[in-house]
Amino acid sequence: MLSKNVQTTRGKFKYCPNHTFDYENDKMIFTSVVGHLYDSEFPPEYKNWNTCDEFELFDAEIIKSIKEDLKGIKENIQNLSKNAQLVIIWTDCDREGENIGFQIKTLINKKIVVKRARFSGISKHEIKNAFESLCEINLNESNAVDARIELDLRCGSVFTRLQTLHLQKALGKENAFGSNKKQVISYGQCQIPTLNFVVERQKQIDAFVPETFYSLKLVHNKNEFSWERGNVFDKNFVVHMYNILFGAKYKVKSVNCKEIVKYSPLPLRTVELQKTCASFYKMSGDEIMTIAEKLYNRGYISYPRTETDSFQNNFGFKRILEKLKEDEKYAEYLEAFEFKMPRKGKNDDQAHSPIYPLKGGNDLSGKDRNVYDFVARRFMGCCSKNATADETTIEICASFKAGNNNLVGEYFKLKGIKIKQKNYLNIYIYESWGDKEIKKCEKYTEGSDLNPEDMDLSIIDSRTTSPCDLTEKDLIVLMDKNGIGTDATIHEHISKIQARNYAYKVGQYIRPTDLGMNLINAYKTLELPIHECKIRKEMEENLISVCAGKMRKEDLVQREIKIYKEIYTRFKNQIEKYVEVMKVENDFKKTTKKNTGKTYTDVVKKQKVENFTKNESILCKCRENATRKQCLKGKNKNRYFYGCFSFPKKCDFFMWEGEENKGMHFKRSEVVDEVKCDCGKSAVKKTSSTEKNLGRQFYVCNKSYKQCKFFQWVEK
Repeated sequence: MLSKNVQTTRGKFKYCPNHTFDYENDKMIFTSVVGHLYDSEFPPEYKNWNTCDEFELFDAEIIKSIKEDLKGIKENIQNLSKNAQLVIIWTDCDREGENIGFQIKTLINKKIVVKRARFSGISKHEIKNAFESLCEINLNESNAVDARIELDLRCGSVFTRLQTLHLQKALGKENAFGSNKKQVISYGQCQIPTLNFVVERQKQIDAFVPETFYSLKLVHNKNEFSWERGNVFDKNFVVHMYNILFGAKYKVKSVNCKEIVKYSPLPLRTVELQKTCASFYKMSGDEIMTIAEKLYNRGYISYPRTETDSFQNNFGFKRILEKLKEDEKYAEYLEAFEFKMPRKGKNDDQAHSPIYPLKGGNDLSGKDRNVYDFVARRFMGCCSKNATADETTIEICASFKAGNNNLVGEYFKLKGIKIKQKNYLNIYIYESWGDKEIKKCEKYTEGSDLNPEDMDLSIIDSRTTSPCDLTEKDLIVLMDKNGIGTDATIHEHISKIQARNYAYKVGQYIRPTDLGMNLINAYKTLELPIHECKIRKEMEENLISVCAGKMRKEDLVQREIKIYKEIYTRFKNQIEKYVEVMKVENDFKKTTKKNTGKTYTDVVKKQKVENFTKNESILCKCRENATRKQCLKGKNKNRYFYGCFSFPKKCDFFMWEGEENKGMHFKRSEVVDEVKCDCGKSAVKKTSSTEKNLGRQFYVCNKSYKQCKFFQWVEK
C-alpha cells in the first residue's frame, strides 16, 4: 500500500511474517501479532478446584505470562526492535488494541522510542494520515482492559466453582450433568444478565393470558375510520355505544394537512450494524462481526467496532462518495445525488469515526456483499436528504342526544399519507415508507354533513397477543440499552450463553434451556442481584472513567471485589436452597440442541390449534362463528384466514382475511325478545352481506361463549 518494493521473510512465528520496504527514505519492517500476548492465571496451588477455597480467588495473586505458543512472537518483536530507531504500534484503535499495544511495548528496550498510529480504515489515505500524526499509547485505556480482565477472571472463577462443585456434590459427580461430564455452571458478569433477558421473555410468554378487546370501525367511501377511544376491553360498553350511534348524524369535524418528515439514518455504529443485519439478512451477531472484520482487513470498510454515530465536520465525504461511484450498484443513484451533512448522534467513543465504506464492492458476493452493502447504503443514506410526505387527517363526529337531551359526539379519525420525496429511501432499502391513500379525499370538507346511509358502522374484536420470542436483534437492543457489554462484545455474550447450554436458537429466535431457566430462578429465589444489569452497567461506566483518567484501575477493582464478596457470602449461606432450585426436575441433564428443537416444533404445532380468534361477524356453513387462524408455513406464511372450528365435525368453510364480503358478515344486530334460541334466551337479529343473501336478516344465539346452533331466517 505504501511501497511497491516489498520483501517478505518468515518470522519466528509462522503466522506473523516480516515485510521489509522503503518509505520516505526510511527502511521499514512490518510484522504482526495475533491478539493479546499475555495470559492471566492464578498460581498452580489454586488450579485444583477441590483443594482450595474459591473465596480466596478474590484476593489471590494473578500471574501474567506470555502464552507458551506465542513466545515466537515475543522473540520476533525483540529481534526486530533492538536495532530500530522507532517502533510504531498499528493495532486496532480500541481499548483492546491499546492494551495489546502496551503489551508489545513491554517487550521493547525502554531506550527505543515507541509511538502509536491511529486510523479508522486500511486505505492509503488513512495510513498516510496516521503516519503524519503519530501519538502516545493511551495507558488509561490499557488499564481499563487490565481491570476488566482481572475482574472477569476473579468473579467468574469464584462463582463458577461455587455453583458447579455444590451441584456436583448434591447430585453426585457422575449424575449431575448426565452424559456431559465436562458441563460446568459457568458465571460471567455479562453472560448471566444476557441470559436473564431471554428467561424473562420466556416467562412473559408462559404467563400470558389472552384477552379479547373491542372497538368500533366506521367505513365511508371504502375508507376505514378508527374510533378515537381505541380498543376497549368492556364489550358491553362497545355494544352500548354501537346501539347509541345507530341513528347518529355524521359531520366532518376537521380536515388537516401538513408536511411530515422521515429522517435519514444516523451514521453507523456497531450495535446498529448488528441489529439491522441480524433482522434483514437473518444472520447471527457473531457471523456479522466476523464478516465485518474480514471486510475491514481487506480494506472495504472502516474499523467495525465503534460506538460513535457522528462524523467530524472535516470528514472527507466527497472522497468516499467518489470511490462509491465505481460500484455499479450505486452509480445511478450517486449521479443525481445531493449531499446533506449527516445528523449527529449522541454516542461518541472518542476513538473512532462511525463505520463507513472505503471503496466499491463490485468483486464481493454472498454474505460479504450483504454486510458491505448495508455499510455503503447506510453511509449514502445518512448523507442524503430526508424523505418528505403530505399527511392528511380527517376527523368525523358522530353526534347523538344523550340522556339529558344534550348533543354529544363520538369521534373517528383517518390518516392518509402521500409521499412527496423519497430521497434517502431510494438507496437505504432497510426502511420503507409507502402511500396510504384516502379515497375520494376531495369530498371531505370541514363542516360538511355526511349521509348516514353511506356510513357502515361495525363492532370489531381481536385478542391481545403473546409477546414474541426474542430475536437476536431484540436481545442486542436490550443489551445496548441496559449497558451490558460493549459494541465489540455484545455478539460474543449472545454466542456464549448458547455455548454454555443456557440458551439455544431456532431460526432467528433465542430461547432458554431448562438449565438456563433454573439458573435464573435460583438467583431470584436467593434474591441475589448477579443476574441483573445494574452491577455490570455501573462497572462499564466506571471503565469509561478509567479510560478518561478520572478513576484509578486499582480503585475500580477494589470497589467491584467488595460488591462481589458480599454477594458471595449471601450465596454461600443459601447454597442448599440454590441446589434445590437447580435440582427441579433436573431436565437440564438432557437439554440438548436436538431435543430443544423438537420442543419448539411441538409448540408451533400446538399453536396451529391455539392461535385463533372467534369472529362474531362471520359465520361458517355450520352457522357458527368462524375462527380466525394464521398460516404458519408455506407461501402464505403469516397470512390470516377464517375457517370452521366446530367439533367433532367441521364444514369446509374457508375465507382469506380481507375477503369478508364473501362471508356471512353482519353490519348491525339487535336483541329480539320475542324470538328465543335453543338456550331459551333472547336471540339476536343480524343482517347478511353475502352476495346471495345480501340484506337478508336472520336470528342466532346471542351468547358470546358456547353458542347453541339455533338459526332462523327472519321472514320464516
